[in-house]
Amino acid sequence: MTTTEDDHIAAVRDRLGTAFPGVPGQVIDDAIAVERARFENKKIRDFVPLLVERRARESLQNNRVRISEDVILDPVSAQ
Repeated sequence: MTTTEDDHIAAVRDRLGTAFPGVPGQVIDDAIAVERARFENKKIRDFVPLLVERRARESLQNNRVRISEDVILDPVSAQ
């Protein structure tokens, strides 16, 4: 059985949910989606889940999730 990028991203979601139990799931999903979008048109996909996890984790640790270029969400106030 082959593990797909989506499978890896689902595992990232699980790890971040465990690491940040006080952050709403939608905020974690948004952080992952924003970071994953950065790599949308890249041809080499092998490291995308790793890079997404690192950047999303950093955003969540800093209580700042970039929703778009103009909007930064504070996950603590989103509860």
